[in-house]
Amino acid sequence: KGERDLIPDFQKLYLSHGFSPPLTLKDASSLPLSLPPRLPKEEEGGQKEEAIRVSHLSFAWPSSPSLDIFDLSFSAFFGESLALVGENGSGKSTLLSLLSGLKNPRFGRVWRREKREIFFLPQDPLPLLALEEGRSLGKEELLPLSSGERQKKADLLALESGKKVILLDEPGQNLDSSARMQVGEKIRQRAQKGDLVIFSTHDPAFCASFADRALCLLKGKKAFLGSSRDLVGGQTFFTTPFNRAFPQKNILTLKDCL
Repeated sequence: KGERDLIPDFQKLYLSHGFSPPLTLKDASSLPLSLPPRLPKEEEGGQKEEAIRVSHLSFAWPSSPSLDIFDLSFSAFFGESLALVGENGSGKSTLLSLLSGLKNPRFGRVWRREKREIFFLPQDPLPLLALEEGRSLGKEELLPLSSGERQKKADLLALESGKKVILLDEPGQNLDSSARMQVGEKIRQRAQKGDLVIFSTHDPAFCASFADRALCLLKGKKAFLGSSRDLVGGQTFFTTPFNRAFPQKNILTLKDCL
């Protein structure tokens, strides 16, 4: 390995922008690096209105020895659905928290056109179910519902909130195929009406069916950003049984077979 390969990622980030790097990640917490928003070249020139711009975003949890999100830049637009995919621990939930404003970046910026028009549904739907129904519900009052019923109720509540930007962490989890289809169609409808829906998922078929684009994260870094069908159909790891059975036929979902 060369000398630069031995430099930690967070120090490379400082060096790449002409800053003297701190010695440890803990030291970096007191030396915020504020970078101006910059639209990535790959996103320039589109006809849709930009809703969120992420510029050189990096983040680390206090207990983490390394950056959980590293130098991430991309834009998301009104009128589209964007899927966040990647293995467990790749940074999907962390990124959604940063996009929502619940967490602040260690480095870089998140620009939001409509700060008050964001609805964020985390993986645990119970607190938001209670909040959005406008009354104090104890967990015991929701326990008679199955986990799938609670998830569906929360997903549809978020998608019918009227907000222009909807962030969903694992929508459709624990749901049967019919309920997942219902949630997915709601995602598609909101995007078609001009809203932005960003959701995380581990399901290749759900991604290919209901996301216009996909952002694949690998250890907090951008590994792919483009058409969801290009991602799911372009390799054999994150893909569907249909693509494995009919390679190079552009058959990714059951709907493609009909």
